[in-house]
Amino acid sequence: MSVASFVAAMTEAGMKKFERDIEPDHTRAELKAQRADLLDELNQARERIERLEDIAYKGERQDILNHLEENPGAEYHQILSKLQQTVGGRLTDNLDFLQLESRIQSNESGQYFLVEDDEDEES
Repeated sequence: MSVASFVAAMTEAGMKKFERDIEPDHTRAELKAQRADLLDELNQARERIERLEDIAYKGERQDILNHLEENPGAEYHQILSKLQQTVGGRLTDNLDFLQLESRIQSNESGQYFLVEDDEDEES
C-alpha cells in the first residue's frame, strides 16, 4: 500500500491523528526462516502423500491381480463387486494402469485375464 493510499484509508476510517511509520511484526530474517520451515513442512507432506498413494494403489492393484488369479476370465462387474470394499471407484483407473503395464489384458466381451510372463511359460 502506498503512503498516499494509507493516508486516504486512515482519513476515511475517521482517524485524524495517526503515525505514518508502521512497525513490522517480524524481521526479514524471521520471515525467511518461517518461509523455509513452511517449505520443509510442505515438502515432507507431499512426500508422505506420495508414499501413501503408492501404498494404496499397489495394494488395490495387487487385490485385482489376486482376484484374477483366482477367477480367470472375470468380468468387470464381477471384479467390481468382489473388490468394492477395497478398490471402489478407482477400479477403472487401476485396470487401465495394469493393462498399460501389460500385466493384464481384456477382450471385447469385457473379460480380464492375467498376462503370462515369459519365465512362467518356459518353466
